[in-house]
Amino acid sequence: MAAAKARFRVGPTPDCRYPLAVARTSGTARTPIAKQIRRGLDDGEDGWWVQLVLDAFNYLVTDFGYTLAEVQMHFRGNYIVYRGPVFELVIEYDPEDGHYVNAQLWSVSDLDGGRRPRMIDVNSLLLARDPEFAAPETTLRGVWDREQVTDAVEMWARGLRALAPDVLSGSWP
Repeated sequence: MAAAKARFRVGPTPDCRYPLAVARTSGTARTPIAKQIRRGLDDGEDGWWVQLVLDAFNYLVTDFGYTLAEVQMHFRGNYIVYRGPVFELVIEYDPEDGHYVNAQLWSVSDLDGGRRPRMIDVNSLLLARDPEFAAPETTLRGVWDREQVTDAVEMWARGLRALAPDVLSGSWP
C-alpha cells in the first residue's frame, strides 16, 4: 500500500487552479444555491453538464453528508462544488477555452484558513487505489463531446464511491 500512496501527489493546487481557490474564498457575497442550480440547469449550452454532475454525485449528499455548495457557469469554465467536513470535491468543465474536464478534492481547512489549498487529483487517487482503473483523459485536443464528458464524470462518481469511500468520509489517503 505504501507504494500506491507514493503514486499520486497530495500538494498545493497547480498554479492554474489557485486563482479559482482565491476567488472562491475571498468572502464575496454568494448567490443562493437554489438560484445557482436553476441558472446552471437553464444554461442553453452546458445545462446538460450541470444535470449530469448533480445526478452522478447526488450520493455525496445522501450517503456522505456533503452539501452542494456551488454551481458556477462562466465563460472561462464551469464548476460544481460539493463540500464535506474535510474535503471539497470540485468538478470542472471548460468546453471552450482550456478544453478540459477534471475532478479534484481540496482541503477544506486550507480553504477556510486562507492558506494555499492542498488538493488531490481524483484520477491519481483512483489509480493509486486500483492501477487497473480506467481513468478518463482530462485534456483533449479539440472539442469535447457529450459522450466523453459523460464518461469522465460517471467514472469519477463510480470510482470514488467504490474505491475511496474512506476519503469521502474524511480520511486523508
